[in-house]
Amino acid sequence: MKKGLIEMVCMGNRTRSASAELVAKNHLEKIGAARDYGVVSSGVNVNQIKNGEFSEEEIREFVDQSVDVGLDKGYGRLSEIVNSIKNGEYSEEMKMEFIGLMWDLEGKERDLALKYFGIGGEAKQTSDQTIVKPDRYAILPVCSKTHKYVNGIYQESGYDPKIHILSALATGNDSAEIGGSILPGESYRDVIQRSIGNIVEHTPKAIDKLLDEAA
Repeated sequence: MKKGLIEMVCMGNRTRSASAELVAKNHLEKIGAARDYGVVSSGVNVNQIKNGEFSEEEIREFVDQSVDVGLDKGYGRLSEIVNSIKNGEYSEEMKMEFIGLMWDLEGKERDLALKYFGIGGEAKQTSDQTIVKPDRYAILPVCSKTHKYVNGIYQESGYDPKIHILSALATGNDSAEIGGSILPGESYRDVIQRSIGNIVEHTPKAIDKLLDEAA
């Protein structure tokens, strides 16, 4: 019987936490601890994304960010929608299509990045909302925003899993996190690849520290 589950958490359970889940599973197999610990992942905004619960203002902000990373050119239908919204058009149908196309692109770029870093196996294709679970041994949010959400839902739950920001645990630097920031001149692929690179580097170190605490 497994000692417990380790849960990776990001916003949409598409790139960072799904990749961390895969990297962690591979690492547990490598060190012979997969019988004792399992790994899952979730996202704090999964239901919001699935239901399209974003305001027009929020969508326009996402579109502006999409332009910043070059998605207004060379991405077919996605670029068409980005440019239409950028130029003032908007409808619920456009919003939902934009969300769906971004979801598909993010998954494709994630898988390319995992392959680039030599990560075996396949990241999950589904997404799960972050909720309180009694069997969690530890929860590793990838950033301060998701850390705050996890702390909030567990605060009065009666359950007390270990909760650490993944990169902070891995590096010993309390301010370390894997956020969704965009650096000047980065393409969308650059952003995804940088996030996955940090996941690949930090996840095994965080897992090792968790297991050391449990020993």
